[in-house]
Amino acid sequence: MSSYVVNAKVIYSALISGKGDYIDLAIVHRLYLPNFGMTELQQYQQVIFEKKRQRPEELKQYTLALFRKITIVPNLLISLHNYRSAFELCKDIDDKDTANVALSLELNHSLPTRDKPLAVGLRAKGFTNVVLLDELFAQTDDTDTDSTN
Repeated sequence: MSSYVVNAKVIYSALISGKGDYIDLAIVHRLYLPNFGMTELQQYQQVIFEKKRQRPEELKQYTLALFRKITIVPNLLISLHNYRSAFELCKDIDDKDTANVALSLELNHSLPTRDKPLAVGLRAKGFTNVVLLDELFAQTDDTDTDSTN
């Protein structure tokens, strides 16, 4: 089982889509979300409700199932050194991702994202602990296939 730091955009996408791929990802891997991600989700909750593809009760059950598998990490567990390093990495790409990158540095876990400019920008700066979410889904699908053979 691998561990990953997910950002609010991944959770946001999961809640809107209601796809089982996200639940499968959370079952197969250990997922961590910095507590700042909860603030971001709260800011976009109206958009989630407007764009969701499930009925309200389905969204409720899906959200509970997803968050049963995610560990929310308080910011106080992230060192100032890793926050500074993350800020330097993110400042000219997207400074809103600083907490996510800082937690990734702190835990030494990869950061899956749908944000291609973020992934490309971080990699260009030498931060290779980032993976595009579609790549991770493909790896998870391969793992599921391998375990059933």
